[in-house]
Amino acid sequence: MRRLLLLGVIAVVCTHPPNAFSQMKLSPMVVAPGNTSASGSVQMFGVVGQPVIGLTSDPPVDGYLGFVYPVYDYLLGTATAVIFSSIDAHIEDRTVVINWLMPVAGDVHGFNVYRRDGPEGELERLNAVRILPDVQMTYDDDTIRPGRKYEYLIGAIEGSGESFSLPVFTTVPAWKTELQQNYPNPFNPSTTIPFYLAESGDVSIRVYNVKGQLVRKLAQERFSYGRHELSWDGTTDRGMPVASGVYFYRLVTRGESFTKRMMILK
Repeated sequence: MRRLLLLGVIAVVCTHPPNAFSQMKLSPMVVAPGNTSASGSVQMFGVVGQPVIGLTSDPPVDGYLGFVYPVYDYLLGTATAVIFSSIDAHIEDRTVVINWLMPVAGDVHGFNVYRRDGPEGELERLNAVRILPDVQMTYDDDTIRPGRKYEYLIGAIEGSGESFSLPVFTTVPAWKTELQQNYPNPFNPSTTIPFYLAESGDVSIRVYNVKGQLVRKLAQERFSYGRHELSWDGTTDRGMPVASGVYFYRLVTRGESFTKRMMILK
């Protein structure tokens, strides 16, 4: 009798199969053939051979599963949309860009972005204020350090609770110190000089003319690792405006020296 009832439930649910990126509410007896793992207040269920892309906090009796494609063989219970149909983290210009996608708007009131620095690090929230929901959301993490492996996950705020995506991981390469091209170039009357430091240290940035004579000391101080910018207003250390022509700016730090040229036109 139980076998006939089970087949009847499958037939009813499969009459209207879910779209791709679907989520299903499964009873414990369905989860049993796969695996179950729990950690604190978060419980995640997995079905053999099917990738899970969403989980919920404060686990109820039933688990919520999200799949990348329809899996009709496992349809039992009520099919509902996942909160997160996808999440991705990749590096762009020394910034980790996290993207996540919602298949439907649902009752989500906002998002939080969490990061863990290494396997032993604590999970910390990155955004200072709640991120408002949209069809697709993006967050740029520019506080990363070279050579580190980070874990990210997204929290969806629903009423007084919060549901979480599965984590994504990215490893930041060991970047090198770099002196970048000034902008605008040519310029008048001022320009910006960007540079990136792989490590914190003492930095000297100076401007020279084509004869190799010192024109201006822009910096002689300690900078933290990461990206920085300095401005030059086209004047000497005495405040006198320089003539039109080619000038060179040089960065020296931790035994390394970098030089680029720029032009001022009046």
